[in-house]
Amino acid sequence: MGTLPTSAEAVVFDCDGLLVDTEACWTVAETAIFAAHGHPFGPEQKALVIGRTVEAAGEAMAEYLGRPGAGAEIAAELLEGVRKELARGAAALPGRRNWCAPAGQPYRSP
Repeated sequence: MGTLPTSAEAVVFDCDGLLVDTEACWTVAETAIFAAHGHPFGPEQKALVIGRTVEAAGEAMAEYLGRPGAGAEIAAELLEGVRKELARGAAALPGRRNWCAPAGQPYRSP
C-alpha cells in the first residue's frame, strides 16, 4: 500500500474528479460498506450517494442499511475507505497530467 506525501509544493483539491479518477475510490469504499451489511452495490445504491455531501451520503446509506441514526459513523467509515483507496493511488484522467506540471517541466508522478 502506498503512503500519502508528507510535504508538497502545491495542493489541488479535486473534489469532483476533474483531474484524477477519484470516483473509483469512492465506489470501492461504498461497495465495501454495503457488502459489510450484506447488501449488493449497484446503480440503485450508487444513486443514493452520488452528488451528495459525505454527511448526506452517510445518512442515506444508514437509512438504506437499516441503521437510522448511524449516518455520522457510516460517513466516517466511508471517508476512511476512500482515504485508503487514494493512498493506493488514483489515476490521472487522460490529458490532465500536463495541466498540473509547471510550464516547461514534465509531469512527475508522486
